[in-house]
This record gives sequence, C-alpha cells and structure tokens, in this order.
Amino acid sequence: MLLEVRRAGAGDVGVLASVLAGAFVGDPVACFIFPDRARRAARLCRFFEIQLRHNYLPRGIVLTDVERRSCSMWLPPAPTAPPLTGLLAPAMMPLLVGARSSSSRLLARLLAARHPTAAHWYLGTIGTDPAVQRSGLGSALMREVLDRCDSEQLPSYLECSLEDNVIFYARRGFEVTEELDVPRGPRLWLMWRPPRPPPTAGEPLCTRSAVPVRWPAGRHRVGTCGVAFSEGPQRVTGRTPPGTRRASPTISASTSSTARTGAPGSPRRRWATPMRRGASPSTATKRQRSCR
Repeated sequence: MLLEVRRAGAGDVGVLASVLAGAFVGDPVACFIFPDRARRAARLCRFFEIQLRHNYLPRGIVLTDVERRSCSMWLPPAPTAPPLTGLLAPAMMPLLVGARSSSSRLLARLLAARHPTAAHWYLGTIGTDPAVQRSGLGSALMREVLDRCDSEQLPSYLECSLEDNVIFYARRGFEVTEELDVPRGPRLWLMWRPPRPPPTAGEPLCTRSAVPVRWPAGRHRVGTCGVAFSEGPQRVTGRTPPGTRRASPTISASTSSTARTGAPGSPRRRWATPMRRGASPSTATKRQRSCR
C-alpha cells in the first residue's frame, strides 16, 4: 500500500465522505448524534459531504492518500471566512443529515466554549477505512501537517472521542488538557500539541520520531517509542492551551488505577504500559533498545 499523501479536491468528496462514514459508524460521538443505527452510516456520509464541501475544502486543508482510503481535515490558524452556503450549512446541519438536534447543539456549545483562542492548527477529523486501519495511513496524514506546525512553530489542537486513540496522539506530541463528559453522552479528551523545537546539531533523527508520555513525578523510564515503564503510582496532568479556561480545577488521569472509560464511575484502564512486577532495570533497558 502506498503511503503517499496528497491534497484532496472537490472530485474526492463522495469517496472520502463514504470512507469517513465507515470509520466513524461506531464512534461514541456519532452514536450520540445519530442514535438510529440503521440510518447512521448514510447520515454520517451526508454529514461529511457537507463538512468537506462547505467547510474544510474552501477554508482549510483536506489530505488523503493516493488510494483514497483515509482522510484528514484541518483548519489553519486564520481560516478564511466561510461563504454564505458555508454559514447556512452548519445551522441547517441537523435538518440536512437527520441528526438529533438537541444533542448536536449541546455538543457544539460545549466544544466551542473550550476551543483555544490562541493561533493553532485544528484537526477536525481524521479517519481511515476500517479494512486498512493500523497500516500507517493515519500517521502519514498527521505527519504532513505536524511537520508544518513545527516549521512554523505553531501548536495544534484536536478533540479525541476514543480512549484507545489518546496514546496514538500522545506519541505525536499531544497532551490531554481536559476530559469532558457530555451530559447523557460520550467522554471526550481535548488535546493540545505545542510545536517541537528545531532539532539541534548532531541530534539523532530517530529521537524526533516519537514523543514519550510525560510523567511529572515518580520513578519511571521512557523508551524512545513513547512507552512509559511505571514503577509506582503517578498522575499525569495535562497542559492548558493558551486562551483556554479549564472547566475543572484539576485535569488528570491516575495510572495507579487507570484512565477512565465510559460513564463516570466505570472501570479504569491504563494509558501507559507498566513494567511487569519483578522486572529488572536491565529488562526495561532491553525494551527501550528494541524501540530504537
């Protein structure tokens, strides 16, 4: 499979909308907005068609691979003003796509109140055909814009709707700034990525390809592939993006029990891979070397 990335155009809208619909048909946010399971895929396809045609293509950057099996939609720090059709489309979105209007309005209001005001690149959506997921397509699409963020020294921001993807984004430099529980809805992880500083002279390139999970305290080891080997109870506290007000006084995830999934009070799960009990430092060192 070719991992060549290119800019998408108007002729790609139909194919990419279908790919994104297939990727998000089981997403918690999609289930919240489109509760009718039988019609969810068709309504998601229509939703992404509108987003592509009236929002991201005229105002931002839409990337895909040569086989059009994946898609990412970005907005730059200063997107152009949407045309009249672009203004009308979001207002009529629930009616056009058959979404639950109360749920979509609630979600939009909560996310808008927390969206950073500082200049940044915004990753609105990224998805891959389920048949070819975990093949590197998503990473290739992200790398294209994240490299630009680093060269321009600009941060980036996204909202993650699946806990399994938190580590995926963390390894690319994103940090959880807030865990948002939508009333009677899903949990979202709001994530911010500061730009990486330019590489120093003589720095090995392999150390730039992975970002370790940042642990503020406690004994730990971090391999170059971003896996933290924890030796004790620790807490990970996210960074608040400039211009963003936290909704709660403390935003953190405990690794001593595990990160939350589902509704409040549900079982917790680890975000980082712990060292096995009884493992020696030499074992952890071997693990780190295997990542290089």
